[in-house]
Amino acid sequence: MDSADDHSMYQNHGTPFNVSYIDGKSRRAIQFGGVQSKGSVTIPANDSLNLTSEMTVSFWVKLNSYYGRNGDGYNAAKGIHAVFNKGQEGNMSSYIYTDDSRYCSKYMYDIRIEEYCQEYAYRQPAIDLWMTRTVSTMNPNLKVNKKFELGEWNHVAFVISPSTRKAYINGVIVTNISASPFDFSPSNNSDIIIGWLTSEWYALNGALDDFRMYKSTLTESDIQALYSQGL
Repeated sequence: MDSADDHSMYQNHGTPFNVSYIDGKSRRAIQFGGVQSKGSVTIPANDSLNLTSEMTVSFWVKLNSYYGRNGDGYNAAKGIHAVFNKGQEGNMSSYIYTDDSRYCSKYMYDIRIEEYCQEYAYRQPAIDLWMTRTVSTMNPNLKVNKKFELGEWNHVAFVISPSTRKAYINGVIVTNISASPFDFSPSNNSDIIIGWLTSEWYALNGALDDFRMYKSTLTESDIQALYSQGL
């Protein structure tokens, strides 16, 4: 039966809202309708999902349309698509950015705002793991420049350890940076929301399969094995 059930021993089942189901890469995938038919899956906060010093998150994702909400709050031909969040924006969250995704508007002429735009706007397709607003050399968010072709499945994994932050696309490590230990506590005790940031922001237009979150760092071989399971 189609569901958002957790197949691990922890049984952290999700509650779906306004989603459909399609054949996925490992089981049945959950399909989200984007800004024109917003849907989500909520996984309630649980002690088994509270992170300490390390974590891994992995999933298969497929975009059906680039159309979505942009950083200015308007629907656009190429918008931002939220994969998941745990603690809302500014804490742990992941987004897919398309060509026109920008954090700030080209109509803003204030010099300070324009400098902010130039520093933080994504000017090319990418996916990220947004961990904190307090970014520094040793406390970075993870971003991978990549265009997600419509209708194409991709496996994504982010691995956070006390000393490194890594990103994998389709089993291949694409980012590996040194970092200080990360404080996960602001995201703990928060639900995991899949498919949007909020009902008004960044609704995903696509499908997600085999979403996993671990309280440990998976190895490169582990990530490759997860990817291979979907081939």
